[in-house]
Amino acid sequence: MTSTQNNQEILNLRESINQMRIGLFFEIFAAIVGYLASNLWLNLVTGLLVSLSFSGSALVTLNQFIYPIIITTIQIVLALIAYLKMKGLFSELEMTTRDMSLAKIGLLLAIFPLVMYIGYILIAAGLYSIGEKYGSDFNKNVMRIGSLITGIPLLNFVGLIFNYIAIGSIVPFVPPVKQYRPPINVPPYQWQPGYQPGYPYYQSYQPVQVYQMGQGVLKGNVAMLSLFSTGQLRINRASLEGFNTFAIRIEPLVVVPGKNDIKVEFPETLQGLTKGSTYRLKIELEANVTVYANLINE
Repeated sequence: MTSTQNNQEILNLRESINQMRIGLFFEIFAAIVGYLASNLWLNLVTGLLVSLSFSGSALVTLNQFIYPIIITTIQIVLALIAYLKMKGLFSELEMTTRDMSLAKIGLLLAIFPLVMYIGYILIAAGLYSIGEKYGSDFNKNVMRIGSLITGIPLLNFVGLIFNYIAIGSIVPFVPPVKQYRPPINVPPYQWQPGYQPGYPYYQSYQPVQVYQMGQGVLKGNVAMLSLFSTGQLRINRASLEGFNTFAIRIEPLVVVPGKNDIKVEFPETLQGLTKGSTYRLKIELEANVTVYANLINE
């Protein structure tokens, strides 16, 4: 992936996060208005049934339908706007994050007052998964609480407020690729030993080489390994092959000449790992340098 493609992917994800936050804003009001609409319809139906049981006929007037229809229309408009804003992020994460398809179904169900509570349960599942996979410790906890409350009837809008607060600080899911800068500690050339005075010539610049030292370990969502480098390069990103997830924290971000002890942290405890098995970590650095490191799961 080129730097331009990577940066464009970052921009698209950030825009989707912004749109999700706008959609949650409308969904909060849609939940409140939808609750009012549901009550109006239930009261209307209850009144008609009582009238039918006592008089043998249901007396219906147009005025009885005016307020439920108006409130329902407002709720549908708000929920439609929320659907259009929120579905983008759910769609982008559908291949890498669980419950995204359910969340999209939930967005559709949330448009209609009488079934919107089922919709909010599905939306809550999707928001919970986003928080678990991509949130920091603080955001993860806020979205856990918010998602659980979102699935509770009458309190849906409170849970949506929690998610509205937390999702704005979700980190981009693909770390940006930095522009290449020549390593500051490696000269572009050096004098060739044994040159004849009056006939200077230069040895060409040698690319920086990086490789793993020994065997790395993987504990939960944290990988520890050692890299040896012949120069200074910045680490752009790291990913565990077969899990479609990128690291959210790499320490240090720059390798220097010699041995470097690297710590790589992923968004969540990886599912499906086998104790004692070996997994491969892909580390991408500046100057198109890629290193594959072996990790033993402990």
